[in-house]
Amino acid sequence: MKQYKVLKQKLKSTNGEFFIYRFLSKKCRSAYNIALANIKKHYEEENKYIGKYDNFTELQNHDLTNWLNKEIFQRTIYKADAAYRSYFELLKYQKNNNLEITAKEPDYINGYFPITFSYIGNKYENGKRVFNIPLSVPFKRFLREMTPDINYLKQFINVNRLELPNNYFIRLSIPKVLTNKKIKEISIIPLHNGRKFEIAYTYLEDKETPKAIGNDVMAIDLGINNLATCVTTKGKSFIIDGKRIKSMNQYYNKRIAELRSENPYCLRLKENPITKGLEYKKDLRKNLKQNEKYISIRTKRMINLMVKRNNKINDYIYKSAKMIIDYCMNNEINRIVLGYSNDFQKGFEYSNNYDLKDNYLKHIEKNVIKENNQKFFSIPFGKLKSRLEYLCKNYGIELIIQEESYTSL
Repeated sequence: MKQYKVLKQKLKSTNGEFFIYRFLSKKCRSAYNIALANIKKHYEEENKYIGKYDNFTELQNHDLTNWLNKEIFQRTIYKADAAYRSYFELLKYQKNNNLEITAKEPDYINGYFPITFSYIGNKYENGKRVFNIPLSVPFKRFLREMTPDINYLKQFINVNRLELPNNYFIRLSIPKVLTNKKIKEISIIPLHNGRKFEIAYTYLEDKETPKAIGNDVMAIDLGINNLATCVTTKGKSFIIDGKRIKSMNQYYNKRIAELRSENPYCLRLKENPITKGLEYKKDLRKNLKQNEKYISIRTKRMINLMVKRNNKINDYIYKSAKMIIDYCMNNEINRIVLGYSNDFQKGFEYSNNYDLKDNYLKHIEKNVIKENNQKFFSIPFGKLKSRLEYLCKNYGIELIIQEESYTSL
């Protein structure tokens, strides 16, 4: 069966390319917000929903088209329409099933927004399949006009971060695994508030996936030290170790705590002299008052540590799920019963049954519960469940989600 898949990679860039990614991403955010505003305006004034094609027709002469390529601008407008359609579908589902209405109308976003465009043609350079990021003609003209000013400023100050790419366009190579694949769409996704970027390729996979045969069943119990304990109706079993993820999280929590203590700055609530409202502003931690709330600032080293830890855990979870599916395929198992509950990772609560004399015991209980919650929350059981659901659907294996309390002794 043909299906679309996504391959993500870390996007390495020069200082000039990074400047262009951030600039285009901010303009995409503006285009998305303008599209949302136009949809809301039509609904309030005419009591009518405007479709994505009509929305693009009305906005195609907007000033943002001077900075964004026509195709990038169009796909950003379409994403606003997709957000509203998802909202309507969720609202309809909750009303039809008499559920609590939790659907929220799409709102304007801050920060950065993905840059999306299609891949057209097959260009090769030095044996690699390459493509250019589409830039608008006015934006290229703007880059050319900036170059003399930057070269002049280099005589007095360090402006290496604004070094522009050669020939004022960005050319990237496609991974070797996608050399012979049909690529539908390419997205440049901002991470950590635009401080890093990753690239996602949406491609068509026409390779037929084998289907599971047999009538045996596998039961899976999730845990901390043993990530997945798997038992089959044939009496065979195996365990996927969970201590590796536990070790990754312990090291990550330790290093993050050290880096936060070394960082003298934080985001502190201050009054804006213009709006008279409270806003988070950068300030020294030593200026904080007792019990005053603040937000820690993520430094470059923190972000690199977070990315490395997330990549390791994602790799381990994906390989664990694939190992379970491969075992089912090789042993004629066509049904999996997974012990899982949406509430079992809410953590432990503190008890309030202590007298004033038992403050020491209360302190010990608080520390023990905090440590256990930290270990428990850091393991992405939901990601393992989602990955198993995806693979089971592809390989024709029935996945049954069972209340977790009925799968443990």
